[in-house]
Amino acid sequence: MTVNERLFACGLMERWDVATREKKKDEMIALLCDTALSKDQATCTVEEVLKLAAIQEADVQHQPVKRTAKDHVALWIVVLIAIAAAVWLAVKFAQ
Repeated sequence: MTVNERLFACGLMERWDVATREKKKDEMIALLCDTALSKDQATCTVEEVLKLAAIQEADVQHQPVKRTAKDHVALWIVVLIAIAAAVWLAVKFAQ
């Protein structure tokens, strides 16, 4: 039986979600012990859950770089130069 299944069967999902969101490690361990996990199993599980939560938070906080109007103009200049070069080569080798 998975940890989530155990929590659900014991009616502890809401309390688990709150404890996890608030990162209350001792409460999380106690809840898992209430689902018939040993203290060692509960501690190991909680540590992994908190590690995963930290990784997910870091991913969410990663914001894409904001581009300025100057960046967009520079990009369009590069695109236009590439197009001009492609047209010039096509004309040169078409003769």
